[in-house]
Amino acid sequence: MTTALMLGQVSYGQEAVSETTQEAAEQKEAAPDVAKEAVVQEEPANEEPVYDVSEKAQEAADFLMGLGLAHGKEDGKFHPEQGITREEFAKLLVGVLGLEKEALLSKGEQIFTDVEKDRWSHHYVSMAVSVGMTRGFEDGSFRPEESVTRAQAAAMLVRCFGYNDSYVQGSWPANYISKAAELGILSGAEGEHSAALGRGDAALMVRNALHGKYLFGDDEGRMLMSKKRGIYQVRGARLLKLTNYLDIESMEFEITSDSELDGGMARSGEKYIFANPSGIYMQPGEELVLYVDKDENILYVPRPSNAVNGNAVQTVGMKTVDNAYDQKPYGMIKLAGEESYIEVDSDSTIMLDGKNVNSEEYESVLVQDAYGSFVVEKGRLEYANLISWDSGDFVVKSLDAQTGRVMCIDTQGGVEDSLTLSGSKAAYEFYVVSSGGSVQKADFGTLKAGDVFRVGNENKITKTSPVYVFRNNAEGTFERVSGGSNGKSITFRLKGVTDSYQLADSFAYSYNGGKRVRAGSEGSSSIASSLNEFYNQKVKIYRNYADDVIYIEGNFSLVIDQYGVLLDYGDAVRGEIKLLTQAGSKRVFAFEDSEEYEYLKSRVEVGTIVKYSQINTGTIKNLSDDFSENIIYTDDISIINSGDDFTEDSVEIGGQTYKVDSDTVFFDYSEQDPDKVKRLTWDKFKGREVVGDVEVIADTDGDYLLMMAIWSNLEGIKEDTKVGYVLDNFSLGDYKYVELQEYGSEGVKSYKLEDEYKDLMLFGRLIAFQIATSDKIKIVEDEELEFVSGELTSADNRYISIEGTSYRTEDDAIGFGGGMSINVEGFDEGDLVAAYIEDGKLVAVEDLGAQPDAKIAQGVLLSVDPDLRECFVIDVDGNERSFACAEDADFVFRDGYMEIEDEGMDPVELFGMLAEGGETVKFSYNKYTEEIYSIWIDANQ
Repeated sequence: MTTALMLGQVSYGQEAVSETTQEAAEQKEAAPDVAKEAVVQEEPANEEPVYDVSEKAQEAADFLMGLGLAHGKEDGKFHPEQGITREEFAKLLVGVLGLEKEALLSKGEQIFTDVEKDRWSHHYVSMAVSVGMTRGFEDGSFRPEESVTRAQAAAMLVRCFGYNDSYVQGSWPANYISKAAELGILSGAEGEHSAALGRGDAALMVRNALHGKYLFGDDEGRMLMSKKRGIYQVRGARLLKLTNYLDIESMEFEITSDSELDGGMARSGEKYIFANPSGIYMQPGEELVLYVDKDENILYVPRPSNAVNGNAVQTVGMKTVDNAYDQKPYGMIKLAGEESYIEVDSDSTIMLDGKNVNSEEYESVLVQDAYGSFVVEKGRLEYANLISWDSGDFVVKSLDAQTGRVMCIDTQGGVEDSLTLSGSKAAYEFYVVSSGGSVQKADFGTLKAGDVFRVGNENKITKTSPVYVFRNNAEGTFERVSGGSNGKSITFRLKGVTDSYQLADSFAYSYNGGKRVRAGSEGSSSIASSLNEFYNQKVKIYRNYADDVIYIEGNFSLVIDQYGVLLDYGDAVRGEIKLLTQAGSKRVFAFEDSEEYEYLKSRVEVGTIVKYSQINTGTIKNLSDDFSENIIYTDDISIINSGDDFTEDSVEIGGQTYKVDSDTVFFDYSEQDPDKVKRLTWDKFKGREVVGDVEVIADTDGDYLLMMAIWSNLEGIKEDTKVGYVLDNFSLGDYKYVELQEYGSEGVKSYKLEDEYKDLMLFGRLIAFQIATSDKIKIVEDEELEFVSGELTSADNRYISIEGTSYRTEDDAIGFGGGMSINVEGFDEGDLVAAYIEDGKLVAVEDLGAQPDAKIAQGVLLSVDPDLRECFVIDVDGNERSFACAEDADFVFRDGYMEIEDEGMDPVELFGMLAEGGETVKFSYNKYTEEIYSIWIDANQ
């Protein structure tokens, strides 16, 4: 076996400048020409002609681009349908032969009258002349902007093999056309010799030339591309398995056709290991044509690659097994979308997650819905590369390229989730699978909203986990549902589409454009009624690897599964009831059927919690449609036991753990009076300790908590004190709010202040607070949180000292100053700060001198006079100085901020009452206006 060691990845053609102009807008490729002896005048080509592009021409363009021998137009595409000028063709050939860098570094003199030294193509045309590709016209011109003809292109390519006029006998252009045909240059690109050439046929002629062989000399029998670029064609090789060689992604092949490699021949039947530095996707079992460099790194694999050397091999692509190995007819499988059965025998090569499977294991791996790539030859399975799954199906909602996190819908659980698929310790490889089963290797940046993906188990050889991405989605008008009984699968149709769509065993659905996600299951008795809401509505459907629908998104407005406390029965004629909604408001609703009123009144007491769906602003669906699921009685009590603390996303009720998401509803029913029920939020409970048994009313779905009402002993849930920095104080109507950044939480939140704190001025301060009810907070003192302030006496990566006391800093500590967030690592010795400390650890810190043009000073406070503009007199280093007070100045003591009210006493006057003369103060002030921003006094309030 021959092994190839990659000493360095070689870039072919990519060291050259791209096809954008150096001075203007475009840098194009240029063309060869005829000999000086034969002057041929052609008419200029029409502006922007469109040329027919054959399949071979398109493949040739892909070949040149795939190997990096051509770079395409400004948009990165080759555009084979466009024409090509003489100077463009010259540039193309100079690049293909690896001479572009040398050309750009040369200081060639002007050779032609119409190719000035400052023309973009000057270097390329000069290089083409210097290596004998072209000589121009007898009148001394090159005619760079004329279209290159087939004869001119053929002549230039023939000269790449070392031929000149003395070797090519006969008259122009027949002599060069004849030699080009002998070298195979014109194969597939035949046509009128004097006709303008399109970029597609130009690419085909160049590709043919690169594969052409020298007919004389020491290089006789060698391909032009091997001689000029060190690129070798492996004419046939079957991929046996993926491997790693010296920590390089590599692949083991069996050579199926004798091929030239650097320094020798690779013979049919020999096994070779080629490195795959670019991560080109290939399926084990495929027979391929490879292009490799002298170090045997794979550079390019042309597609399609079936039926190499006439072998009747069918690469089926990524498919699911429709008829398993152990089903009749035993020992055969049938793939989804295929009509014929495939024989499987002991000589078939089957791999699972990169590991070989023996014939005794066929029944356990070739099961229904097994997924992988398959290579079939004459009705027999040659190779199967199977994947086992490490996850269910996810639908991408959004991505964060910096963190590598994907916000997605877990369609099995019917919840929103997030996964880290890039930049983590785990290694992932991404593959995009088309609806036809073909695969393209990709990366994290290829993912986009709406993609469906699954994660496979780690490949035993590559030590990476594959992520398969599917884009087999559809949209339309939801029409009808079939099946669901007697073991039949549930299917549905979209209006105007003949085929039915099958629901996966586990799937999710949502209304309102995905704002509310629910889990569905074929085993659920209510699934049919859930899907009823979709009738005649616009939907998007998302399908997985097996073509099953795993997510239905309704793009229509419907308020479903709302919770409310029944407060009263209203007008019987209109069938009205009054509810306290989960939003905390009291509203009157009417039933879509007024008879529902009497039905409900005879069975349900005021105070009961009801679950309802809203049809429009004031109308709700009939509760009797699913009475047992829509009525939650207040005597159905469960217990949260003491010690069963809340986590960040779950609660334990009656010994069972339930997940909590953004849609879970919470009520405070602890006064056991429907008129005094209050709305709560998860922030009230998240991460809290349970110090006494708490009675609750709960509505659940599987292991998800849908609604929880506290019935008694709310005090059994220990209040959690949080720390935040107030970014704004503002009013909405009669209510006062704070907008703050909270420690341990991402993003900015707004909270309503309890009435007793509503007059406090809190802007630009750190606060300790507790969430009361709903979105209200109260400002508190907590013995577990220590407020410290003063001068920062030292700082390093892990510890800072404030007034000589050292505190540990962690990665999650938050820093602020000047009304904005700042990096904790940016604090310096000498800064004036206020901070909260918990268990010796810095939680949050404010830089009291972060304002523009701020300077820190220390002195002795001599006097405070609120009637004067320069209200502070401070002895600084023996000099008595007067300072004014900034409008939003802050006053800080050792034990906390001075309490300032919106319409209370003048802060300066209040500070003068609290601060005695002779006290040491440290303060930040504007070095130009001498206005004090913050003043700190070494004393308690």
